[in-house]
Amino acid sequence: MTPLLDALVDRILTMMPGPAGADRRLMRVIADQIVPMQETAVTVPMPTSPALVAVARRLLDSDEVPVASLARDAGMGIRTLERRFKAEIALSLRQFRLQVKLLRAAELLTAGHRVQDVAFRLGYENAGSFVQVFRKHMGQTPARYARRR
Repeated sequence: MTPLLDALVDRILTMMPGPAGADRRLMRVIADQIVPMQETAVTVPMPTSPALVAVARRLLDSDEVPVASLARDAGMGIRTLERRFKAEIALSLRQFRLQVKLLRAAELLTAGHRVQDVAFRLGYENAGSFVQVFRKHMGQTPARYARRR
């Protein structure tokens, strides 16, 4: 949440009943602040420790690298890698991979690639499953996302 949205939510939660119009206006401002947040670009948080930075960079190059290979190259076990990833960036390795895929999807859609082509390129068996995942995490369909960019 942005600092403004955080303050608006705090205000609405602590408001005493007042003029009916004031409540409505405040809710409209909150709604105005939420809509742009849903349309923001995908970001991927990056770890800071050298071993995890190397893992993250490999996944940014190719998100299909097996976890065992990532862990071995980082000099740790799979469970340790997953634990450290979660502790450092508050995302599991699986969630990080999904963020990477969504980032790639956003880039491809913005570049004008068709939804079906993006789905297959990212390893989805069909466009429908890609659309479902994209909508769940981005709040809109890939086609709508592409039109707004």
